[in-house]
Amino acid sequence: MIEPRITIVRKADLDQRQLDLLDQATATARSEPGPSSVWSDPVCFDKLRAIILKSTNFPVGLCHVGGPPWAIDVGWWIRPDCRGLGYCSESLDLLADILKTESATGLAKILILDVEHARSRHLLDRFAKRFRSQIGEER
Repeated sequence: MIEPRITIVRKADLDQRQLDLLDQATATARSEPGPSSVWSDPVCFDKLRAIILKSTNFPVGLCHVGGPPWAIDVGWWIRPDCRGLGYCSESLDLLADILKTESATGLAKILILDVEHARSRHLLDRFAKRFRSQIGEER
């Protein structure tokens, strides 16, 4: 198995540089659906996680994880300058693995709200398949 290039870190565990970089990146992406639109919302603080490039500790994106363990809802956002590099696919695989260790048992109906609908649908299907394989539920 290839070692992931990224890691996923809860917002509470980010250092000040990472927080500042994400504040700057999300400031111009607040109108995009997903985690970038709620980055500054204190209600979402515990649900937000950053996608961090291991080699530089640079935040390349965000994940939002909410809902009860039997109906997890996820969202993701990759910085525009980091898109097309495979970070999203890699982070969703890693997130599925993490959720298994956190005792998640099911997925909620996850809506795709962005303009890249087909690409996002493909990523969501990939995530759901990986998640279900992690919890032993193939379908």
